[in-house]
Amino acid sequence: MWLTETRRCIGYYFRYNSTEANGFIGNLQCSSNTSDELVVMALNISSISLFVGSSVRDGRVEVRIENTAGTICQDNFDLKDAQVICKMIGFNAASSFYADYHYNTTGRLPMIRDIQCSGQESHLNNCTYITLYNGYTCVDGAVALVCTDCGPVNVSNGQIASYNDASRTLTIRYHNDIDNPAYIQYICGNDGIWNKTAEYDSDPCARSTLNCTQTSGCTLDRDNEPTCFCNAGFTFNKTAGQCQAAYRDNSW
Repeated sequence: MWLTETRRCIGYYFRYNSTEANGFIGNLQCSSNTSDELVVMALNISSISLFVGSSVRDGRVEVRIENTAGTICQDNFDLKDAQVICKMIGFNAASSFYADYHYNTTGRLPMIRDIQCSGQESHLNNCTYITLYNGYTCVDGAVALVCTDCGPVNVSNGQIASYNDASRTLTIRYHNDIDNPAYIQYICGNDGIWNKTAEYDSDPCARSTLNCTQTSGCTLDRDNEPTCFCNAGFTFNKTAGQCQAAYRDNSW
């Protein structure tokens, strides 16, 4: 897919109207072009999905460009951009987005930054964005999303602490009081509206004694009680309070 852009490069490879010899800028190959415009080729995105969440509906965005896995930087990212990504993954709407400040870039290259979408597009290649060069890191964190059937939820002055797709429960950590943040939970109702259910003085997962490390993470179950969501091949043992390797019959 070819796009034209007079202001900046928005694709993986780009060409300038220049008489200079062919060369490289960063890891992007440049060549001369007779057009008066900057001609760019959009990224060949082979797949896009959400990782390290409670389900396929939430987590950090992972973009695959051919056989290379990468991420999206948080700078200038907004809900309109999130809507497009959720549609690409196969969901109708984005409820919110947040920056994964604990993201480890090892093995995951930042691919895209400064995305600008209207929210109506069906693919990122219908938006504008800037591609990155080797050695660049996401200064403000990598983008993570929650895609649900409910609309946006207000997370101003706060951040998403966890999302449980089984109970459709979103836990938000508010920072009105830096020393004593409040944790508020919302459930995505069948009517497509977020319903506030509970407010805590501390994170329910942080207060629990569950061992949700290495193979899993903490979330809330249908009764809004802390539980572990487990990686493939593991099942939560409620008695032991941790994820354990499961046999085919789900025994331990």
